[in-house]
Amino acid sequence: MNRTFTMNDLIEYAYNEKQMLDNVLIQDSIDNNLDTKMEFDSIVDVMSKLDEVKLEPSKDALSKILKFARNSQQELVPVSKI
Repeated sequence: MNRTFTMNDLIEYAYNEKQMLDNVLIQDSIDNNLDTKMEFDSIVDVMSKLDEVKLEPSKDALSKILKFARNSQQELVPVSKI
């Protein structure tokens, strides 16, 4: 029986999120079906590129956060010791 796997199936397999039986069936499909292998290889390629991406906030976003934090600190009222 030839089972067709969705893109989601292959992504879950790549991230090790499938059940063992599904893993066996998907790996068999990758080994024996060129279309599935090509699709899986492209997923693995994208995953490796995602690992290289470095996300950081823009300078404008950082400035707004720091301004908000400074303004919030000024609004704090010290509590006197009892």
